[in-house]
Amino acid sequence: MNPSVYNPSPPSHRPTVPPSTVPPSTVAPSTDAPSTDAPTHRRTAWYCVRSKPKHEHIAAANLRRLGGIAVFNPRLRVRKATRRGPVWFTEPLFPGYLFARFDLPDLLDHVRYAFGVADLVRFGSRRPIVPDQVISDLQASFGETEIHEMPQAFQPGDEVRIADGPFMGLAAIVRRYAPAAQRVQVLLEFLGRATAVELDVRSVAGETRYPEQLVAA
Repeated sequence: MNPSVYNPSPPSHRPTVPPSTVPPSTVAPSTDAPSTDAPTHRRTAWYCVRSKPKHEHIAAANLRRLGGIAVFNPRLRVRKATRRGPVWFTEPLFPGYLFARFDLPDLLDHVRYAFGVADLVRFGSRRPIVPDQVISDLQASFGETEIHEMPQAFQPGDEVRIADGPFMGLAAIVRRYAPAAQRVQVLLEFLGRATAVELDVRSVAGETRYPEQLVAA
């Protein structure tokens, strides 16, 4: 046998390439990876809806009728002084606004054209999402009825208004509050001098005071 003719090829030893060194073009795309054509925001989320003036409750009712939309319309129940005496009123927490959770691409037009709705809050072409935690914290404060009744409690120095009796309509400053007796002593500016008057708490209406957890949010 001629050594110059016999030239066996050496055994092939192909090194194993670690997965991390494989060029990206050779890796099959993951089926879990988001498509580049998908929107950058979540499809279903909470959005702030702007209602027509004094139509918050009407907008909320009509949005709920559409189906597929969760609505949150927080309100406050407060007592105010009127010519008929102290009267309880229900007012929106955010006048002119409420919240709705829905699929934006599918239901945007349905929401925008619902009776009582003016539009969604937006910045240019972007409609910001309200974080779920913010809505959850508010819902925990307002409960299923979405109404928070303001407690009739006074602190010295509070500005109040007399709701009935001979001093009805006059502004006063709380001097002392006795919750057990349901009596409040106030200072009235009467005939050019400050006069202390003791009244039943039902005869006094204070200014709207928001719950502490809402102020801190």
